[in-house]
Formats: sequence, structure tokens, C-alpha cells
Amino acid sequence: MIYAFFVINENGDIRLARSYVEMSQEARNRLAHEVFRMVSSRASNLCNIVPGDGITSYPFTRKVSIVYRAYATLYVITVVDECENPLAMLDIIHTFVEVLNGCFKDVSEVQLAFNPDKALQALDSLINGGLIFETQQELALSRLAEENAADKRFGIKMNFQNK
Repeated sequence: MIYAFFVINENGDIRLARSYVEMSQEARNRLAHEVFRMVSSRASNLCNIVPGDGITSYPFTRKVSIVYRAYATLYVITVVDECENPLAMLDIIHTFVEVLNGCFKDVSEVQLAFNPDKALQALDSLINGGLIFETQQELALSRLAEENAADKRFGIKMNFQNK
């Protein structure tokens, strides 16, 4: 199971946060900052999978791992239990970034800061309830475009585009 998904800039500012277990916003922010400190202090030539044994900000009931990737000035970080394949998580992180690129036409930190609802909708098209829901970028983008078309009928503007 995926417990949490974060996008954090290199200064430690949370740009996107989603937890899939019940926790307060304060607890989620503490967890985000704790895992960010763990991954940002690692050398770039080390593995992108970190044992979560040192996490103290949330009482996980199972053994967890931190799976992350660094993109330019952003870290995309997931906290998962031992049932999730870490390599699949690296793939879903990359798919998420590709979906964001499709939504924003080359995503940047500024776009995430000013459009968090759109970014969360993109994340929700891939992960639902802590489980991977979709792995194909094209299908996720087409679903987002369909939702955008439906939203436009009700006067809601999100502007998802399918390449």
C-alpha cells in the first residue's frame, strides 16, 4: 500500500501532499519533512529506495520504505509498505511526472504551486486509495481530458489536454 505521496522542492517546501491513511495535516507535514530530510541528504549516486526504519513522525503498523526520484528542483517521494514493489513505484513516479508534463506542457514548480488542484487530480488518476489505479500515461491523460470536458459543461475550468 502507498501511505503517502509528496512533491517537495529542494528547499523543503511541500508543493503537493496526499496521504492514503488517516492522519492530520500537521502529521502529514511532519512526515513529509522527515522523509525529505532523509532523501535530500543522500548522495545522487545512491539507490532511490530507502528503508523507512528511521521514520518517527507517524506510527506505521508495517515495515515501510521511501521510494523517490529527484527532478530538477523537485523531489517526488512515496512512502510505501513491503507489499509494494519499489521498482513499480519508481515507474509510477515517472508516469506521474509525464502526466503532469502532458497537463501543464512541461511542468515546473511554479505550476504546481499555483495549480495544486490540477496536480492532485492528475495524481488521483494514477493512485486511488493508496493503490495504483492506472499505469499508462495515455489512458490517464485521456481520462483527465474527459473529466475536463465534463467540467466545462458545468462551468469548471481545468484545461487538461491530451497529446
